[in-house]
Amino acid sequence: MSGRVHVDIRAVAALSCYGAEKAGHVAALREGRSGIQTVTASEFVGLRAAVIPGEDKTPQRPFTLIDRIAAQLIESAGLTQGDRRDVGVFVGTTTGIAASEEMAFFQQGALGVNKAWTLLCGGPGRITAHLAQRLGAEGPLFTYTTACTSTAVGMIMALQAIRSGLIRRAVVFGLDTVMRISVEGFRLLKLYSPTVCRPFDQSRNGLQMGEAAAGVVLEARTGPRRSRFEVLDGAIAHDPGHIAAGSADGTTAASVMERALERAGLTASAVTAIKAHGTGTQVNDASELRGLERVFGKSPPPFASLKGGFGHTLGASTALELAAWVWALEEGFVPGSIGFSEAAEGSLVPLARSLPTHGRPGVHLFNSFGFGGTSASFLVEDHGA
Repeated sequence: MSGRVHVDIRAVAALSCYGAEKAGHVAALREGRSGIQTVTASEFVGLRAAVIPGEDKTPQRPFTLIDRIAAQLIESAGLTQGDRRDVGVFVGTTTGIAASEEMAFFQQGALGVNKAWTLLCGGPGRITAHLAQRLGAEGPLFTYTTACTSTAVGMIMALQAIRSGLIRRAVVFGLDTVMRISVEGFRLLKLYSPTVCRPFDQSRNGLQMGEAAAGVVLEARTGPRRSRFEVLDGAIAHDPGHIAAGSADGTTAASVMERALERAGLTASAVTAIKAHGTGTQVNDASELRGLERVFGKSPPPFASLKGGFGHTLGASTALELAAWVWALEEGFVPGSIGFSEAAEGSLVPLARSLPTHGRPGVHLFNSFGFGGTSASFLVEDHGA
């Protein structure tokens, strides 16, 4: 890493089933309390999902979520209008603005032929444009829709853009809300659990959806280090061998983790803990576990999935889970794998509950292994309290 530009995490912000505040996220993760509940209102009554509380259900909802995260990031990072002008915006989403259109569809009833075309006009780039306007950003805009890995890809591309000198700062943002088409799609694939989301558990039977809007501010370091957290490097790979995961034997997962470590100039032994992808589905979890074993052997560093708490927030998942992981580290612990109870025979065992770190420095690996075979891993160094 000698001679490289250091890229720090200046601020994070998140809206999820645990609310909008750091304290709510930290308390839930420390306790191992899931935010997945049975929905009691809206068109999703009876669905097991992790929805953002206290938000209206208007077609403008995605935009109001963007506005809230933009305001939080500006305040948390202390970004002046001048700071924000040259910011690059990197957005990851799966559903994009289509959530607004679906909401309007069900609120207004079936649309006639003369209005049906509106469902085709919700390109995800509208999220990026709206966020840039709210930030006052005039830098380059990028939108990624690589399913579950969308904001992981955004993180790695933002890192490279900063290191190349294209921009000094970046906002990486993810947004996804529960949609009927998404829920029914996962049900048709027999991937939606009707009971409990249990990542890496021997009795896991599928994922459950969640909602999130989350953002991260990245900044090139130009003087003394002012941030506790630094993004080291990452890698992206694509293996279309399975619709819901990379290679079943874990080679794709292993290769992307190894490439991320190599680019960061680190060995596997340097990793302190791993934020795993862990959806709770049979194939995806098995592939990740095999990948972890290929890289770290039978005794990997502590690893955990957060999707038993947040649900699967699709393209927003990496931005949300990074924010939550950073918040937990700031409070002196690594989160446990919510929903996990018992490992399959011969399988690697994740953290069942939070693990104290006492503010010690460490290197954390973030995995995102997505639908369609795209995989991404990146490393964040915690310089310690």
